Amino acid sequence: MGIIYWSFINTLSLITKLMRKVLTLFLFGLAIFSNSIVFGQESPRMVMLMPFCSKQILANPNHSDAQLSNLSREYYQGAMIAADSLERAAIPVSLSVFDTENDSLVLVSLLKKNVLKEADFILGPVLKGGNKVMSDFVKGKDVFHVSPLMTLSKSPINDPNFISANPDLPFYAKYIMQFIRAESNDSAQIIVVSDKSGLDKTISTALKGLAAQGKFYKIKYLDYQKGMSLDNVLSKTLTNHIIIPSSNENTVNAAIKSIKDTSAFKGLVVYGFPQWLEFKNPDYVNWQQVNVRIATPFYVDYGREEVKRFIAAYRERYYTEPTDAAFKGYDQFLFFASRLQLDGKKIMTKAEGNPQKMLHTVFNFKKQDDKSGYKNTYLNMVGIRNFSFQHFNK
Repeated sequence: MGIIYWSFINTLSLITKLMRKVLTLFLFGLAIFSNSIVFGQESPRMVMLMPFCSKQILANPNHSDAQLSNLSREYYQGAMIAADSLERAAIPVSLSVFDTENDSLVLVSLLKKNVLKEADFILGPVLKGGNKVMSDFVKGKDVFHVSPLMTLSKSPINDPNFISANPDLPFYAKYIMQFIRAESNDSAQIIVVSDKSGLDKTISTALKGLAAQGKFYKIKYLDYQKGMSLDNVLSKTLTNHIIIPSSNENTVNAAIKSIKDTSAFKGLVVYGFPQWLEFKNPDYVNWQQVNVRIATPFYVDYGREEVKRFIAAYRERYYTEPTDAAFKGYDQFLFFASRLQLDGKKIMTKAEGNPQKMLHTVFNFKKQDDKSGYKNTYLNMVGIRNFSFQHFNK
């Protein structure tokens, strides 16, 4: 056993060293070669603009932008696995990669390059400030740019060429209400347990807006209190749909326990948000008893053969497990590169109304209005059944 353990530890050490070498070479390449890496020379011409922050991280691995750098690198690595798949399918790919260094001045400088001026499609930037700069750059051009990682919610970007790969937070409210209607037909009781957090304010504002339009059911709002009882609130004849727009683990677990302990109900379904999947000590027994459903833009079924192949390819190349950002990089690059080759400038017109199942989500892009661009309008609705997470989308 001692020999096996020693061998295992040394294997892990070797893998860690290899991964560090891969990371260092990647960052060094970006820092030295004019912040650009190019694959292939054939059209259509794609550009990736991400805050790899190569110079900062090489100088100081604990730099404040390290997390953003890691997300960008992992996204890129997933995209490279997709590029391999496209190559095997004989789909030509031309990709230029640039490091924005999380600096608006660097981004503005990069946009002066001919490769950006001649681009057919742009992946990035990541943060909202960069996307606003990009919106000004593509104004009057027939070029789409995608926000690849972040959920941008506080204010809309009025740009018909803007693509949001992830639904914004107000859309979660609409999606949950649509899910409830599909589950309950014409009768349901809806209750929102409010904790006055930022997430709560965004979701509750969106729900009240929907209610004002008369599109969905009436909603009851309750302020969260420790040890609160819902006996006098829940319906004995209708299914009770309870939305808890909170990212506080203690609040969520306490609220769910109070819901579980009540006796005056016919049926219960509790709706939560992506942050719940990151909780350290979730009470899955209670979650299953109250039928928790979590709306999330990211969910991977590790039993799918396509997922297994991606993970194997990622491990072989990068000596580590793919992260959420890696899955997103793979799915987005595979989707947009293949559709761009097929549909050219009509890529989003053709994509709209044609949902496509990817590894971590379904891409179902819809144009919001004449002034704004396209948004993915799909969320995974996952919950626990037989003490394992499963899909509940129909």
